[in-house]
Amino acid sequence: MRLQRQDWIALALFVAVALGGLWLWTGAGPVVWLTNFAIMCGF
Repeated sequence: MRLQRQDWIALALFVAVALGGLWLWTGAGPVVWLTNFAIMCGF
């Protein structure tokens, strides 16, 4: 299944909004959030 470029843009936009909302909701900086995410995933 091949996604159209429009779908990729919409998907990227959705991810950006979701991450932005999560960042504001947690009140932590992106570095802190990414570190917590990495620890959670076991990296």
